[in-house]
This record gives sequence, structure tokens and C-alpha cells, in this order.
Amino acid sequence: TPELVTMANPFSNSGSAPPAIPARGKAGPGEEAETGEPERTLMTKQACLIYKIPPQTKAAGWKANDWNLKTPDWRGKMRLVSMGKGAKIKLEDKDSDVLFRECPIETYPGLAIQSVTDSSRYFVSKTTEGGKSVFLGLGFEDRADSFDLQTTLHDYFKGLLVEEQIEQEKEAPPEKLDLALKQ
Repeated sequence: TPELVTMANPFSNSGSAPPAIPARGKAGPGEEAETGEPERTLMTKQACLIYKIPPQTKAAGWKANDWNLKTPDWRGKMRLVSMGKGAKIKLEDKDSDVLFRECPIETYPGLAIQSVTDSSRYFVSKTTEGGKSVFLGLGFEDRADSFDLQTTLHDYFKGLLVEEQIEQEKEAPPEKLDLALKQ
């Protein structure tokens, strides 16, 4: 049976794995999204911190200093996967890969994942628990990991916009320019 092929980048020590290349015709175990499209891992971070955070009280935005940053409520692995026209953050146990929480992201920037106003290492992610929306603090010990998350999300959603524009141009091609020399 075909397996997922993963290649390591010998020049990178950032801790993120390159995207997995799905085998043709068949997705690996656990690689099928609800939409029927295969999930593709965009990035993985082995050290992720989760905080239970108080509700937002000011219009100024979330602040990480309001959380108890010294004692996170959960530690584990974070995987960012693509799912159809969106993405999903999966928080998993480091050793057993058991899913702790999921954060679906329809657009970026958006409400599903937001930066905090006072730090570049922390974010607020929106998950659902028992049918209710719950906001969790998401953080990294290394600032480079948070930068990787931001750039991967930005690049992925920018790529989706470009694909959408290409599809629109196929349906209604742009007007042809007359580049012939005048007589």
C-alpha cells in the first residue's frame, strides 16, 4: 500500500516538518477530512503551550500578561493541516498523538486565531466545547515557532486566493491586449 513520504530539511533546525506528500489515490490512516478531501500537514511544532484565558473585557484586544504564563494548562504538539478551502490547528499529545483540541480556520487573519497585543509568541484560538465557543491561549516558548505559524497561515491563505483568481480567469479570461505595431 502507498505510504506518506516525508523528507527532512537538513538545513532547518526550526523544529517544523516539511509538508507531507500524500500518496496518489489513497490517503493514509486518519488523513481524510470531513469534506472528503485529504488533509495535508502544513507544519508541526513539538512544543506548544495552552492556557485557559479569561473572557475579553476590553476592545483593545487580548493580552497575554493577563494569563498565568508561568504555568500553562496543557503542553503538547501542534499540527497545522489544510482542510479543503481552510485550515485546522490540531493540538495533540506529544507521545500518543491523541487529539486534545481542534481549531478550524476559515480565513486568516480572522477570528479563529488572533495575535495578542502585548507579545509575538502568543495567540488566541477559538475552539468549540459542548457546542459553545471557547477561547484558549496558544503560545510557544520560542519566538521563531510563532513566526513560523504566522507565515505558514499567511502563505497558505494567500495561495488559496491566487488559486481562486486563476479559476475565475479560466471562466472569464481577461481582455486581450492589442500589442501589434501601428502602421
